[in-house]
Amino acid sequence: SLASAPKAALPKVASPKPQKGPPPSPERLLGMNGAAVTGLLGAANLVRRDGDAEIWQYRNDHCVLDVFLYGPGPLSVAHVDLRKRRRGTQKKTACYAELASKAHAGG
Repeated sequence: SLASAPKAALPKVASPKPQKGPPPSPERLLGMNGAAVTGLLGAANLVRRDGDAEIWQYRNDHCVLDVFLYGPGPLSVAHVDLRKRRRGTQKKTACYAELASKAHAGG
């Protein structure tokens, strides 16, 4: 039986690698709290507060990501908006991945 077989005798099965780093699209941020967003994207380039809401803006040379967090109580992401900058040439998904990977690279 496989249960008693040595591990070396078991066939190697490709298993999906656990996802490290950024989620594949900004919609995955929906419902997250601020700490989770900061963990994925780092500190926002700009934070605007308006009543029970905050808009966190992340940007690079290619795109701008606005993350809308709403309360009352603990803020959570209710909406995201990713758009190209005027001279941006990257696809939105690649640009989002760059924003997120930049946070994990420490800069």
